[in-house]
Amino acid sequence: LRPFSQYESVLFVEYKKDVLTGEHFLKTEKNEGKRNAFLQNVANDLARIYQNGWHQKDCRFGNMLVKYGAGKFRGEVIWIDNDLKRIRSRKAMGKYFSQSLKRLKKSAANTLRDEEWKEFASDCRVKLHFDWDEPEILQQ
Repeated sequence: LRPFSQYESVLFVEYKKDVLTGEHFLKTEKNEGKRNAFLQNVANDLARIYQNGWHQKDCRFGNMLVKYGAGKFRGEVIWIDNDLKRIRSRKAMGKYFSQSLKRLKKSAANTLRDEEWKEFASDCRVKLHFDWDEPEILQQ
């Protein structure tokens, strides 16, 4: 909750059983298929968030939960600690999406191989159907 914010905020709390943070999942999961499925789900969700005109201001793998019950990977991504901002223009979308990718990259330090990151960032771009003015966004 942000008591000094000019906008209202709300807090929902629900206990989730059998989950790992996305960050922990990427640090510990060695199965490439499971890692790819998780990253695909994150890319799908990010595209949906941005296509609907929102910016996730604290986008990092530590703010995602992965269903992993009884040792079974379920792949579902649950977003937590969401701080959303309305996007007013397509130009702003590119700027904000770039910020989100930078935060994700930083939160994935030492957990994603360069090839995994490039494929994930490229997949996000394709799913968002956005022609970037700044192609280096994919290389960061």
